[in-house]
Amino acid sequence: MQPKLKKFAFFTTTIFVFIAIVVLVTGIAFFGVKVYQNYQTITQINAQRQQIQGKINFWQSIADKYEGFKDAYFQMAMLDYSLGNFKKAKLENKKALILDPNFNDAKKLEIVLDNK
Repeated sequence: MQPKLKKFAFFTTTIFVFIAIVVLVTGIAFFGVKVYQNYQTITQINAQRQQIQGKINFWQSIADKYEGFKDAYFQMAMLDYSLGNFKKAKLENKKALILDPNFNDAKKLEIVLDNK
């Protein structure tokens, strides 16, 4: 191979390798940022779920202490609905309606839950 051709091949290969490394490093950086953003989102969602579960526990303690308190069951139904626990929300809302069949908010929630 001629010296000029060797230099050209070396130069071309070097540029190609450099471009490949830059593309890979850039891709890894973007992937890392996306993973970090997803981690932050998951952490935030888990914190919100724990907060809601704490509120459910509070209302459960109220329902245990004051039997017949329809609002406690309704609040638990709303909170479970927000967590996507539709079956549990239906049961709690049904308890509220048993205690007060004319409970308008519980009637409205029953309609929403029947569509889930």
